[in-house]
Amino acid sequence: MDWCEDMATRATDARPVALRLAAAAQAAEAAGLAVAAVFAAIATADGKSYQQASGIALTVIAFGTAAGLAALAVALDRARPWSRTPVAMTQVFVIIGGVTLLDGHRPEWGGPALVLAVGCLAALFTPASLRALNRPSSPVPAAPNPKAAPNPKAANPAKNQPTPKQTGTRQPANPKQPANRQPAKRQPAKRQPAK
Repeated sequence: MDWCEDMATRATDARPVALRLAAAAQAAEAAGLAVAAVFAAIATADGKSYQQASGIALTVIAFGTAAGLAALAVALDRARPWSRTPVAMTQVFVIIGGVTLLDGHRPEWGGPALVLAVGCLAALFTPASLRALNRPSSPVPAAPNPKAAPNPKAANPAKNQPTPKQTGTRQPANPKQPANRQPAKRQPAKRQPAK
């Protein structure tokens, strides 16, 4: 029974309630934009659009954007780290759109848009949501053990390099011709006679 509780705790820790609320707000914005796209499609079909081609294009863009917002909501609900920035930028645009709708005397659309955007941003930047979205990029390598025996090959890599005769490479006959990029062969140091 403890194992099941531990797995449930981990699942809850990975996706906190605030992150789920932010994802729900993002999904609600996607649904609202899809409804607006349906109204745009109806207006275009009724001939109320300024130009038929622009009405069709705006409707297609609205449906595509709604699908993108829905995909971001799913990614945010799954605690994908990459989703934080696009969702935050989306909320900035929703706030601008909400203010524009309020200015255009459409409070029934602008008010909910502002509430959703502010709620999504507040839920997105809670400490629990930030922890869920800030995963380490790679594990930290373990520190070397100073008491461990040293690796003789790592201590002197020059001694472990094969000589040209061992590798089967030929040295050029012409000294002006560049040699194969092999490490220089070390000559033993000459000893000076003691005086």
